[in-house]
Amino acid sequence: MKGRGKNRVIPGLTDELSLMANKCGIGAARGSGSYIFVDNKKVVEKLNEKYKGAVEIMDIKDALKKYKGLKEYYWKLISPDKNEFTKMAAKPDGGYFIRVFKGHCLELPLESCIILHKGRQQFLHNIVIAEEGSSVNIMSGCTAHDSLKDGLHVGVSEFYVEKNASINFTMVHNWNETTTVRPITAVRVKEGGTYINNYLCMKSAKDIKTAPHAYCSKNSKAIFNSVLYGKKNSLIDIGEEIELNGNGSVGEINSRAILEADSRIITRGKIIGSAKAKGHIECRGIVLSDKAELRSIPEIDARNSGVDLSHEAAIGKIAEKELLYLMSRGLDKEKATSLIVSGFLKVPLPGVPEWVRREIGGK
Repeated sequence: MKGRGKNRVIPGLTDELSLMANKCGIGAARGSGSYIFVDNKKVVEKLNEKYKGAVEIMDIKDALKKYKGLKEYYWKLISPDKNEFTKMAAKPDGGYFIRVFKGHCLELPLESCIILHKGRQQFLHNIVIAEEGSSVNIMSGCTAHDSLKDGLHVGVSEFYVEKNASINFTMVHNWNETTTVRPITAVRVKEGGTYINNYLCMKSAKDIKTAPHAYCSKNSKAIFNSVLYGKKNSLIDIGEEIELNGNGSVGEINSRAILEADSRIITRGKIIGSAKAKGHIECRGIVLSDKAELRSIPEIDARNSGVDLSHEAAIGKIAEKELLYLMSRGLDKEKATSLIVSGFLKVPLPGVPEWVRREIGGK
């Protein structure tokens, strides 16, 4: 990825695997802790000495043993019988367990990386807990080797944001063109808590479908930001849903999509307002090919007289007026189009490193 600087060799990984992790934003030497999972096993589990006593990060299997089944968290927001993919992950190969202790605010991000290298399938279960008054920024990357054929990744993730805590979670997907991807996510945000999810998918994948669900209590907030680039014949289907169950809660769903070739993108956003709360859905897209398809399906569901919900969607092509203006300034059509697309993709992404922002802008 552009702007990242020198590639970082990650202790415990080969040069090849390090480069794969680098390409989806993971350096493992820059944060407060790291977890890296390759095919069907954990290969890196590291915690910065500075943060011992503030956070713990470990494989989910070790956490289940240490905390006697994690009865308050394991499969509590998502049922293992939800669909065929959760059933596959009922006994996961692994996954990360992250717990930020009460009152601790981590200055440096935690990093996690999931890699499909030679294995065909992987089934993961991740749990993240931000205890009361804590805050954490998590950079997560998922990738598959270009030579891997017909891979399958299933990742179940449960996030628990306790009172006045915050989680800022950024996911960079860098799959190959034959991988099927099923992230299954649920989030519980307690009073005064904040959950921000930034999802970046800038490379072709065979089939990505995800529908994260957030439950918001009094004066809490959930924000989902997505930047999507559909290439070749890839399919990206995302459908965030937020339930505003407490007075003063806020929900936002924002997406930017660019499509070329035969790609298809479906953005589904739903906000349910069951209290005196506020929510907004916004989807914007640019279609660069007559064969591409972009569908935006926003839904707002008001169940309280004091709720304030809105949605906005805009899909179109690059404005000819803008293109002609840039070409009149000396740019050829390809460079002018690239510049317009780069500007379109520059959206606020809290917690995303600057080099990742530059990479988005360089597309």
